[in-house]
Amino acid sequence: ITYARDIAMCDFAAITTHDLYVHPTTVFLDGALWKTIWDNQVAVINQYNSPNEFVLLQSWEYSVDSPQNVGDLCIYSRGSEIPITWSVFEEYQTPDLLFNGLRDWELETGIEVMAIPHHTAHATPGLTFDWSYYDPDFMPLVEIYSVHGSCEMPTTMGNRYPLLTGATDFTSAAMNKSGYYVQDGLAMGYKFGIMASGDSHDGHIGHSISHTSNHNFQGPLSWTNLFGGAIRANHHYANGMVAVRAPSLTREGVFDSLWSRSCYGARGVGRPYLDFSINGVQAGEDDSTVYLSSENDTRTISFTVACGGGTSENTIERIQIYKNNILWFDQEINDRVTTLILNDTATVAGLYYD
Repeated sequence: ITYARDIAMCDFAAITTHDLYVHPTTVFLDGALWKTIWDNQVAVINQYNSPNEFVLLQSWEYSVDSPQNVGDLCIYSRGSEIPITWSVFEEYQTPDLLFNGLRDWELETGIEVMAIPHHTAHATPGLTFDWSYYDPDFMPLVEIYSVHGSCEMPTTMGNRYPLLTGATDFTSAAMNKSGYYVQDGLAMGYKFGIMASGDSHDGHIGHSISHTSNHNFQGPLSWTNLFGGAIRANHHYANGMVAVRAPSLTREGVFDSLWSRSCYGARGVGRPYLDFSINGVQAGEDDSTVYLSSENDTRTISFTVACGGGTSENTIERIQIYKNNILWFDQEINDRVTTLILNDTATVAGLYYD
């Protein structure tokens, strides 16, 4: 927590502990000790949450470690409590059962929660997300990038950061076929926003070092470091981050901005600024929907992009815009701040299936 706040200089963070490691049946804990450790984590998160200074969300990672191959989700709460609807309990072993449990908990407590799928196209059995479990009541966002790589699209379509294993050999972990990527979920008609996150599980929230050669035994220590990075702490890529446009630096402000999709994902720690709108409507406004009087109305696309600080070589390489999963605009930039205004005059046809 202090690393995220004081070293990585994050405004907000969430620690998504795997549910598999805080359950009485695991080899890591014994008997009822798991409940004591979990209650302690919840208490510490609340203790360090400081509205208007540094916000911590209550969270954990739903991990179906089985050949059922339904994928992982990260659960986030709007309040100071969060449900224990872990996959290791039989009544929550698939995402639809998880969502039923979350609905019951929301009705009981009045506290909203969300579930964000990540590394959707990871080829390892149990880690691949099954899009048939999409539930708009809990899934406003999807993770497009983490230390594992990018799940935007297959390598054959131009993915520059294909998914790799977290082992020393960095072998491919990408499905590399349609049906599993973020663009596939959008093509299915699902409505979600885009975020990115860390998932390094190395204690370095906001500025991971698990992709470097000297990360072992550098504080804050994680249990994965004790194995010389053989299990979790070896990754090929830097972490991802999510930026939100929030009305206030509070749990409610951050959660509501994520829920409304008023956010975007970024790779690494450069923290680029992005302002993108269509006819003046940004993601997160009016349910992220642009209304037109006719299918022939012009759509004016305005955006400003600014890269982070650092050396003079830290510039925006190029800007690409995808429309219905097809590359619609592609231009080299090689500058640090860029503002463009584009007009789309094509007749609105909507998504179609072929």
